[in-house]
Amino acid sequence: MLMNQRTEGGAPRILQVRIHADDFDSLRPLLLEGLDAGCKPHVDRRDGVSMQAYVPEEEVRRLQKRGYEIEVLADATAAGLERLAEVGQGDRFEGGRIAPRGLGRKTGRGHSAE
Repeated sequence: MLMNQRTEGGAPRILQVRIHADDFDSLRPLLLEGLDAGCKPHVDRRDGVSMQAYVPEEEVRRLQKRGYEIEVLADATAAGLERLAEVGQGDRFEGGRIAPRGLGRKTGRGHSAE
């Protein structure tokens, strides 16, 4: 794991982690503090409780000092940068002269979203 690494722009790395605690009440404060648990927290109840979250790298040590067991699952910043490399730089629709292809619906002014 890359501890205390920062991105080229100076922002902290974001890690995907699993946070393990003895019971749900121990995890509740993290949710109330606004911990990023993705779209919705999913609590795994095997041998205590655990949940996945996205946290700045510096937060891992703070959570450990608070008594949480932390397992780093992935470097979300690195994964995001890898996906970003797949995004094209050009205008594939040539300023609107080429229509998009594939499944989808035309929405917007004059078109219903149904």
